[in-house]
Amino acid sequence: SGRQILTDDDPRAVYGLDSESYEFVRRRPSESVGLFVPMLSHLPDNLSPYVVHDVLGSGNEGDRLKVHLQTDRELGWLIGAHIGDGWVSSRCEGNESYQVMLACVDAGVEQRYTEVLRHVMTEEPKISRRYESKPNATAYGRSETLVVSVAALGVFLREQVGHGAANKRLPSTYMSLPYECRLGLFEGLIDTDGSVSIS
Repeated sequence: SGRQILTDDDPRAVYGLDSESYEFVRRRPSESVGLFVPMLSHLPDNLSPYVVHDVLGSGNEGDRLKVHLQTDRELGWLIGAHIGDGWVSSRCEGNESYQVMLACVDAGVEQRYTEVLRHVMTEEPKISRRYESKPNATAYGRSETLVVSVAALGVFLREQVGHGAANKRLPSTYMSLPYECRLGLFEGLIDTDGSVSIS
């Protein structure tokens, strides 16, 4: 979409449009006089349900994902968890047959993931596990991946957040999603890949 969200670890930074150069700049508060600073005044709290495109036709595994997904807290959590520790893997090259993966060793995250899948699917989700215990320089121990083979879910998540760890992003509609959906997305991100730092 060409849009970016600029973040800064310095809470004193101010971003805005310079009134002379018309460039979007970062300034210290003492230097920000005269900047046009964007301000969010209103976000809608209701949005139509996301309509899942019929990517696979009828009578196959695509039917296991609900056609109309409510943009609610559960859907937001699923998207956030996928951004945090998830990815979509192709099972077969050249077709749209995907596996949705979530790295998970926390029982609470697994329980919430199962509940959320029940919320977006038309039948009980079938979740398998993959274990990895090969030590490497960045590993903290045994890893466990939850795997769901529902192609339409894989297509949906790829559309929303991209593919591959380096290419994941917030959905392009993030700022127009209802508050509860945005809150759920933040929860999913923190539950899977978040940390708290007290200084």
